Amino acid sequence: MKKILLLLSFVTLLNLVSTYEVNAAQVTFGPHDKLVKICDLPDTEDYKSNDGKYFDFGYKYTYFEVVFLPIFQQGEGQIVGYIDEENFVVLSKQDIADIVKTNNIKNLAGLVKIPFWDAWGGKLVGILVILLLIGSLFKDRYNKKTEE
Repeated sequence: MKKILLLLSFVTLLNLVSTYEVNAAQVTFGPHDKLVKICDLPDTEDYKSNDGKYFDFGYKYTYFEVVFLPIFQQGEGQIVGYIDEENFVVLSKQDIADIVKTNNIKNLAGLVKIPFWDAWGGKLVGILVILLLIGSLFKDRYNKKTEE
């Protein structure tokens, strides 16, 4: 079992550092911002950014990531004007209140949904790894006792 796990780890590591192209694979670590769209707004001149793109309501939050696993969120997110996954418009509290009133949006905060992977994915994988390590330790102890 250990040999298979060691071989699998080696193959995974080799895959991460291999350079099939000019760029090597990047291992992510640290805080990253993410935008999610939470509510559509009409495509009118009122909801147009300075560069001429229409925006909707979005939620911008920061999460801490280790090797593509989101571990936890940092601080509170904020409601923004969502243009796409990388671009947004900063909205003041008054702007948000005016847009909510104009479009008759009942509960804007209730529309905020952080994707499952960002909210729980890294935690679940971390727990699974810890349980596998604990199980491996107990299995080794059990095998030593039965050998005696």
